Amino acid sequence: MNGLPREEAVQILLAASRDFYSRGWMPGTSGNLSLRLEPLTFLVTASGKDKGALGPADFLVVNQRGELLEPTSQRPSAETPIHRRLYSSFAVGAVYHVHALSSVIISRRYRSEGKVVIRELEILKGLEGVAADEVIEIPVLANDPHIPALAEAIVAAARPNVPGVLIDGHGLYAWGASAFTAKRHLEVLEYLCQYLVLAGG
Repeated sequence: MNGLPREEAVQILLAASRDFYSRGWMPGTSGNLSLRLEPLTFLVTASGKDKGALGPADFLVVNQRGELLEPTSQRPSAETPIHRRLYSSFAVGAVYHVHALSSVIISRRYRSEGKVVIRELEILKGLEGVAADEVIEIPVLANDPHIPALAEAIVAAARPNVPGVLIDGHGLYAWGASAFTAKRHLEVLEYLCQYLVLAGG
């Protein structure tokens, strides 16, 4: 958990959203980001917002029941239940979800297998506790419009050495103990998806 002041957390998420949008990972109004503030509260992106043009008011404080803790006319992301479930299940400080094209392509390509197996790539060292000579399996889950059910599926599929999952046709979720770690994990997992697309895997 971060124990970050709200203002600092907002600036971290603003920078992340602009970065991911500039890479084409959050087109339209897709994707959502969150950052833990205290053990039972976190900051999450508002619903239906252009991720390249977010302002401080577009990040909302919610508790573990998904209740807004500040007055606002905005609604938290529809996928807030996924963030809540990850925070309540693991020692997670930040959760990032993007619709990067490579991750969507790979999620479709491997949906019948239910996983993507990656072997012996140097970039694997960017995942917490993973060595370059290891073999990892990234879970690929069926998409579910019922978000609480999808949240349960993500938590059930999560592997200790793979801080993320692919959702069929829906992109990539990644998380970490801090915003920095979650960003690194997201970048590594998306790199792996790009590698597979280019390698024809």
